[in-house]
Amino acid sequence: MQDDLFAAFAARDEAIGRVERNANDEWKQTAEAAVIHIARMRPTFTADDVWSHLTKHTRCETHEPSALGAIFNKLRRQGIIRHTGEFVISRRQTRHAAPIRVWTAA
Repeated sequence: MQDDLFAAFAARDEAIGRVERNANDEWKQTAEAAVIHIARMRPTFTADDVWSHLTKHTRCETHEPSALGAIFNKLRRQGIIRHTGEFVISRRQTRHAAPIRVWTAA
């Protein structure tokens, strides 16, 4: 059982790394700036808030929406943001009401 869990974590981390490596560099910089901006402006936020900001304020796109997860992980590791332990239902149509993390500035 423990080996299965470690394998699942390793597969997840490899997939996140692959997505991050293949994402457009301009988009990654824009998305990172958007997360930091929103973290400064709101007490809590979600990936939906970041997507809304990116849609309204940039023309930069990525072929892989899950690349935003790599941005969140990078900023979390750097101590810029942290997850609150809370989840909310995503408002984005493509997420099909999946639960998403609630974040805050660290």
